[in-house]
Amino acid sequence: MALRSGPGDSYDSIRTLPYGTTLDVERLVHNKADWIKVAVNPGTAEHVEGYVNIASGLIKVNADLGDVPPIYEYGPGLLEPIRFANYAVEDNITFKWKDYVVLEEHQYYSIILVHDDLSDEKACYHWQTKETEVSFRPKDHNCTAGGYHWGVSIATDLSGGERTDWRRDSEFNERNPIGIGMPHPDTPTGDEQDPGELPPDY
Repeated sequence: MALRSGPGDSYDSIRTLPYGTTLDVERLVHNKADWIKVAVNPGTAEHVEGYVNIASGLIKVNADLGDVPPIYEYGPGLLEPIRFANYAVEDNITFKWKDYVVLEEHQYYSIILVHDDLSDEKACYHWQTKETEVSFRPKDHNCTAGGYHWGVSIATDLSGGERTDWRRDSEFNERNPIGIGMPHPDTPTGDEQDPGELPPDY
């Protein structure tokens, strides 16, 4: 049985699980039927996490999956800002994404804006919201000129309203590169530009 890096057969196999391997069920993939996130050898040096398909017939589940918290394969779909567009540091930018799921009481959309040479933990803007549209000025959050990427995920406030303890319920979606105060360094030019959607009969 393959332990995969994501919920689907197209994801890489992390390792092959021998018959009889005990798995700790961690999350139920909300938008990918029959896939669960599991942990192997938790609390040991061999601890590894990944995804298995319970519809394969090779997994025996001894847990009530109704009590397992969900995880989503990706966050909400991106709409704005436009990829590779250049935005002024001192102007408002409006971020929009497609409505992805009906959020639970303590569940939020988590938006992140990160300078290309920084990690997510050092984002110049990271905010949780129930709305599917957010506007702010990069200058107000010490976002300096340069190339950025942004994305949206789903997260749950485990603190019960204080919004201090977060559980990531999805990965950030496809990273959307933009420039703030200058063009993004990877901006396509000429024939390299994305032609957008082709007509159905192309």
